[in-house]
Amino acid sequence: MSSNSLQVALLCSDAAEEFIKNNQEFEVVGPIVKNSDVLILNKNNPKKIAVSQKRIKDSEIIKKKFKDQVEIVPTLHNILPYVLEKGEVDGVIIDAKNATFLNGYDEGAYEIIGEYISYVMVVNKKFRESKEFGNFIEIYNDGVDEINNDYNKLFHAIKLIYNTGEFSEKEANLWKKWKVEFLKIQ
Repeated sequence: MSSNSLQVALLCSDAAEEFIKNNQEFEVVGPIVKNSDVLILNKNNPKKIAVSQKRIKDSEIIKKKFKDQVEIVPTLHNILPYVLEKGEVDGVIIDAKNATFLNGYDEGAYEIIGEYISYVMVVNKKFRESKEFGNFIEIYNDGVDEINNDYNKLFHAIKLIYNTGEFSEKEANLWKKWKVEFLKIQ
């Protein structure tokens, strides 16, 4: 990602921290999405909860919520639904998009974890100083306002994010219930 053609990246906060540590020409300009991960439990008193490997934020959320009562199981991101459905863990933290695709979990099985930053915008420092960046942020912030203030635009934006599979108002309503929010860059 450190090529001269890349100007902007949208990354989870943990990945962004690692990326800028290894790519000095980039910096985080701000959060862009909050609350997009949800905790899904298949038991009331979980003993094991899987989180994506290298997602420090997810482990911290589990420690805060459950103290030392659960074992945190770092897992490859793409197999989180599998380990939950096979009963290898009692819960997972998973992105809102993927959470809505899990079979057999009704809306009550999803638990809101609280207010936290999910994704940030990382920008090439040279690009940040340009007029184009100012124009980009103005357009980006206008889009965020439209999505956050117009349910139909939110619905269509989320539908574009899903890109595959079934998508209905149920998924959009779950995003609202979970308080997933797109954030403007200040």
